[in-house]
Amino acid sequence: MSDDVIGLGSQEVMSGGRAPRYKGETGVTDRIALVWYEVDDDGNPKMSKEDQPRIKRDFIHYLEDLGYVSDCPYLTQKRGQPKIRLGTAVVVYKTDKDGEFPKDAEGNPQFSGFDVMTWEFGRDKYKSLSKIHKQFPLTFHDVLVTCEDSNYQRMSFTPCSGEAVWRKNPKLRQKVLDKVEEIKGQISLGREVPVERLREYFGEDDIATPEVAEDVEDYEDLLGDL
Repeated sequence: MSDDVIGLGSQEVMSGGRAPRYKGETGVTDRIALVWYEVDDDGNPKMSKEDQPRIKRDFIHYLEDLGYVSDCPYLTQKRGQPKIRLGTAVVVYKTDKDGEFPKDAEGNPQFSGFDVMTWEFGRDKYKSLSKIHKQFPLTFHDVLVTCEDSNYQRMSFTPCSGEAVWRKNPKLRQKVLDKVEEIKGQISLGREVPVERLREYFGEDDIATPEVAEDVEDYEDLLGDL
């Protein structure tokens, strides 16, 4: 099943190389912002409080030695319904381990740089972000991300008050948006693995692929949340 883009209805399919990935570190709080958006007819990003960040989606299975593999009828028959994996682009600010910007001699916070990365995550994080978005639109606000376990990427999220830092300076804003355009095709969720390779993986390389109807009804509740 090919991946798609949810949020505002786009069905772009993107593939490509490897951009830096955002991952949390145990005991560290990062300050981030979701920075991938739809564009209007003039090519301007839709990033008002009424708009939504874009989220790429794929239905996947995790197979040892193969990693995340995109769903197909054969895998559904072997492993049951797939899990959902999602991805977007984020700004990750340079902060201390508490998500705070460094301060000058007078105690005033100072902006000290950022990275633009891809971020791939599961349904639980998507639902948490969706709840925040209803009260604190994630097109407008930064989010503090506290990682409780880096091995399993267990995280909690706290919205920041006020406008996202990256939006406030026109030059910085354009720099971020340009970087997103550069890396958006590198959001990698699941690999397309040929059925022949999957049969070999399961030790069934001489067995015909069963006909299995794809069923995505269980996942429709995700659409429109964010």
